[in-house]
Parts: sequence; C-alpha cells; structure tokens
Amino acid sequence: MQLLRLDDLYFEDAGLFATPPPSKAEELLNFRMLQGRLCEVSSFGVQAVGSLAARQVWEAQQAGAWPVWISKAGIPLAEDLQACGIDLRALPVICTETTAQSLHAAERVMRSSVGGVVVIDLGDEAYVPAAMMGRMLKLAQRTETACLVLSNR
Repeated sequence: MQLLRLDDLYFEDAGLFATPPPSKAEELLNFRMLQGRLCEVSSFGVQAVGSLAARQVWEAQQAGAWPVWISKAGIPLAEDLQACGIDLRALPVICTETTAQSLHAAERVMRSSVGGVVVIDLGDEAYVPAAMMGRMLKLAQRTETACLVLSNR
C-alpha cells in the first residue's frame, strides 16, 4: 500500500473550469444525500464512474469535508481531476495492489472519521465480499461518511 499526494502533479498555470450544472442523476446523488451511505457504482468503461466520483470529491471539498481516493486501478488522472475543479493538494490518494488492501484502507480511513468522502476505485474487480460491504456500510452510517465503490465491469 502506498500513500500518494497528487500535489506533485498540480499545475499552477492550469485554469480551473467552471463546474457544469448538475444533471438529474447528480442532483439525486449529491454529497449531502450520500453521507452515511455506501454506494456501488459500476459501468462499462472508466469515464462514467470516474466523472461521478470526481463530482462527489469536488462537492466534498466545497463543503469543507476531506475526501480520500483509494485506488487499486492505478493513479487517477490528475489533469482530469484538476480540470473538474478539485484541489489536488487536498486530495490524498492511497494506491493498493489488491481489493482486500483497498477495502482495509477504506475501513481504516472511515474508522478515523477523517474522510467526508471515501472513493474506492476497484477497476475491473467485480466481487466484494458481502460481509465487508456490510461492515463498511455500518462504518459509513456511524461516521456520516459517503463511501463510493467504483468498478468497471
């Protein structure tokens, strides 16, 4: 497991784009509505789930919450996140090698009550044990954390 800071990839001269108005789905899935919940989001391809997660991270930063990105799929594209208005200097990224490590890292982050949003990017992994999901749901409820599990199937 490795903790990365994306501020090394921060581009001082990159202009932040205005965030587009939310779609109907994004209105239903806003940061405040997801607090205390565990949501699994999957799609065919990376773009859809990454965009939804980036929106949640941006909203969390705007609300003063601390988002954490945990990735088994690799480092998220810093340019894309920054273009969405996300402050890379305030986004810790934890890179893991296995799904079990990703879930364990998410559990530790939620137990510490540090993260307002925890994004777990599992890549092509399609299976998460039900017992672990149940434990993470209870943690999300207890700590009022929005937990997003992303997968590309």
